[in-house]
Amino acid sequence: MKQVFLNTLIITLVASGTAIAITWIMMLMDADVLPQGALWVAMVVPASIAFPTGFLFEAQKRELLKAHSALANAHSELSMAHDAVVERSRHDFLTGLFNREHFFRCMRKRRRDSSFGTLMVVDADRFKLVNDTWGHAAGDEALKLIAATLKQNIREEDLVARIGGEEFAIYLDQVSTQEAHIFTKKLLEGVSEVDFYPDEGVSHQLTVSIGGADLRAGEGVSEAMARADSRLYEAKNSGRNCSVLFDTDASVTDIRRPASAG
Repeated sequence: MKQVFLNTLIITLVASGTAIAITWIMMLMDADVLPQGALWVAMVVPASIAFPTGFLFEAQKRELLKAHSALANAHSELSMAHDAVVERSRHDFLTGLFNREHFFRCMRKRRRDSSFGTLMVVDADRFKLVNDTWGHAAGDEALKLIAATLKQNIREEDLVARIGGEEFAIYLDQVSTQEAHIFTKKLLEGVSEVDFYPDEGVSHQLTVSIGGADLRAGEGVSEAMARADSRLYEAKNSGRNCSVLFDTDASVTDIRRPASAG
């Protein structure tokens, strides 16, 4: 309010000063043209008009600036909320990984930009046993532990998502066959070494099976996924806790350890 009053005073002084200056010049040119007291009128009339008008103008301008600031803040908050909604729509609520839809959107884009890569389907072994024995809360915890292990082992340019109940997908961008095998071995070992305690005093070993497919020129994502799924079944039939990638031979990594009974 102090600033409004100051601005109004400046407007009033300018208006009055201008009127006085004009009146004074006219008096110097021909005093008979102006009535008696013209100089006084030139001081009072502009001030009486300019002050209330200027005050109203400044007050409205101040309110408009406040409204504009509030609108800008609201727009910023709305933009942040929109970004948060978009971000949540891309991620699985439980594990924080990409969800199925966003993963495949990214995969289709990668197929346009990358010359080759490896698609993997990762499935938690005997997951129903965990749910049936210790409940769904323990099952959720197992999924989060597996998801964290997957995320820790991929590179920044790779993709990882939860695409089903206990099923995950990984895309390794531009890796060789040898690099893909090294990755799966590291992943199998990493999951099997996770400390999982579904109940007090109970330790249960988590393992996964992995099916993979190299992305071929001209092949769509759905075709590569079908081949990876087929190899996942081969891994499951080979005793689980293993991977089948680019051929029909299971690349078994025997890293099972006895699980303590509760």
